[in-house]
Amino acid sequence: MCGFYARAELTPTDFQKLYGVDDIDDALLSPRYNIRPGTVNVVVTRNSPNKAQGMLWSYLPDWPGFPESRAVINARIESIKEGKSFFKKAFLSQRCIVPASQWVEWAPVSGIKIPHAFKLKGRDNFSFAGLWSEYTNRNGKRIKGYCIITTEPNPLASKVHNRQPAILRKSDENTWLDPDEKDMVTLLKCLDVYPQSDMEAYPIVRDLSENSPDILKPITKNQLETQIAKKPKLAKRLKTKIPFGQVQLV
Repeated sequence: MCGFYARAELTPTDFQKLYGVDDIDDALLSPRYNIRPGTVNVVVTRNSPNKAQGMLWSYLPDWPGFPESRAVINARIESIKEGKSFFKKAFLSQRCIVPASQWVEWAPVSGIKIPHAFKLKGRDNFSFAGLWSEYTNRNGKRIKGYCIITTEPNPLASKVHNRQPAILRKSDENTWLDPDEKDMVTLLKCLDVYPQSDMEAYPIVRDLSENSPDILKPITKNQLETQIAKKPKLAKRLKTKIPFGQVQLV
């Protein structure tokens, strides 16, 4: 799954050039280094021209009376291929792109989970493929929410998790956003597994609560072991001394 990502700072001008939007609320562009589900974040939809808007990272189809507890943050590409009704309408006409600069997954290493940051080589900013919907919450308020599509992992990502987010190549972004594009083969081609050759990953600090780029910097084996040693309960769960080869991916 993809349950934590970051979006580095971009000026309004740079954002407009990168995503083809005509106008944007500057408040949506504040850098976010610890984006989690249930928060409002900027996404881009096609609205002639493209439109940037804040949406809740929590997706539900617009089905009257459907419980909010069934909301999801990810859409498996397998479910989309199967034509499941939960995502069918959005996949055909309500696709979006989710601006990002990195994402995080946790991998078990010697009995404890270590967060690893992923980023793309040569692309400081990129886009996840997303779906969006507008639904009524339990209080009768209309909510716009989105989810991120996930695929099978490439060999690098599989060292950390059994899924990875669907990352759009720059050349596929317009096709993905085009609401008139209905061809399944064309759309699914946009979701091809992003290659490991264009990606890198490395372990980072365990405390990701601070909204700072520092939480996404690589951590050394010694730094990691020092952090763990400061937390006795965590240290007890450590089965063996952390092997550096397991922690360092790049």
